[in-house]
Amino acid sequence: MAIDTFWTTQNSGAYDPVLDETLGDSFDAPHTYLAGALSDDALGAQLASDAAELYPVYDGATHVMAGRPSDFDNPTAESFLKWHSAHQLAWLREYGTETTIDGQPVRMATFGTDANPLNNVTVLLSQDGQSVIVVNRLSVEQIATLPLVDQMVLAGLDAFRALIADLYNLSPATGEGTSDEVRMELQTVIQNAIDQIAAQDSYTDGARDRFLNDPSSRGELYHYLFTEQLEILSLRLDRMAVFDIDTIEQSIADIVDRFTRLERYMTMTEAGTETLPTHSNGLDGGASVAAAAEVFLTIETRIYDALTQSRDLSLSGNYNGRDTDAPGLIFLFQTFATYVSEAEAEGKTEEMDQNNRLLEDYAKLQELLNETLRAFSEPGASDKVGLGGVTTLAALKELAAGNALILAMFDTRLVDADNNTMHPLEAEKVLKRPTLDLVGTDGNSLTHYTKEEWNAFATNIGEMTTLIGQDTEIRMSELTQLGEIKNRHYELGSNVLNKMNSLIQSIINI
Repeated sequence: MAIDTFWTTQNSGAYDPVLDETLGDSFDAPHTYLAGALSDDALGAQLASDAAELYPVYDGATHVMAGRPSDFDNPTAESFLKWHSAHQLAWLREYGTETTIDGQPVRMATFGTDANPLNNVTVLLSQDGQSVIVVNRLSVEQIATLPLVDQMVLAGLDAFRALIADLYNLSPATGEGTSDEVRMELQTVIQNAIDQIAAQDSYTDGARDRFLNDPSSRGELYHYLFTEQLEILSLRLDRMAVFDIDTIEQSIADIVDRFTRLERYMTMTEAGTETLPTHSNGLDGGASVAAAAEVFLTIETRIYDALTQSRDLSLSGNYNGRDTDAPGLIFLFQTFATYVSEAEAEGKTEEMDQNNRLLEDYAKLQELLNETLRAFSEPGASDKVGLGGVTTLAALKELAAGNALILAMFDTRLVDADNNTMHPLEAEKVLKRPTLDLVGTDGNSLTHYTKEEWNAFATNIGEMTTLIGQDTEIRMSELTQLGEIKNRHYELGSNVLNKMNSLIQSIINI
């Protein structure tokens, strides 16, 4: 095929560029016009034809790489896997078996005749005819990047269960139903999660349009931050035919857990009188919990925005009104993933701060209990004493500021009878705060107990403190894991960009 005049591949002088100025240079993004995007269809076709002539894509049919391997007619699996992909494509087209899987015509081959598929090598020609899929070498990440039609073929392959599905716990595998059936089951799980969020008393029904169009409403309509994330996950399922059910269900659970976390912090209330507070959950009167609610709301807004931008980019290939090329897509998707990881990590950090604040409040009670137990060793001490070794609430307040709030946190009658108003961290881990009748029914006198009774209460408080401390360690481990995931995503994205840059440099230097 003759190359058009505007593709000049011979430089006229020693320092002239190999490619002279071309028609494409008059466009802002000439690469976007190679797929028939020009209003002048003939011109677009010419550009595409010229590009294909200069940089042909070997497909084993129209463009065949010269220099076939010596064993091309009868390769072993080991030899085939070492070939250039262009030779693999040509061989599959010539020697592959034509079959039908899930209604799709498929060209494939199996090296080996062992009854156990693990001892054979299975290869497929992708549905676009541009690449070879080596089934034995597929990872979960690679399967996720396959087009929907290739995933459908893969799921219907007899060897899929033995080679991949059982190893990675993927569905559907042979005999488990269709991709549509598995997708429908997962969509039901997502809908149940949406219904669970919408069932909360604090949910505003019918406000989705206002949420989407008015960013200032997010604080009031925070439930939609989570239901929209679930909708985005549902949309992703529509583009999948092979599913890692455990991972997807964990993603759903994570969204619901983050909603439940925010809901606990948003709805926790402090109540009481000037004389004696009730339902107390901290020495600051709930200020730190209210501040944490704002932090979690901001975090979830960032996660929602990043996921929304990632979704829109994947659907349109457009960012901020401009078409995005492959390196730009990789960079942006990597950036959005980093935003999500960093926001989740910030949430874990805030949870640890709340843990530490709660531990400080428990420590204040432990100090009072130590004072109480020391009272038994004083000369003339009675067999029973009140908290702090004093008799009245007024005397307890004189010992230290905040003692009344401590009393309110751990008095059986002053907290919610069913522990429904516990600190959000206690509620999350279903930790029932130890309580005791500390103040008399008159609201001023303190209840007296023996040394043994105070020791038993102190033991319960100590055990609860240990459990809360262990939770801090768990969150620290989760924080470390989030950092490792973020670094892994950055490494993968950077490697792809570096390889792409190397390819471009090699083309330029030809």
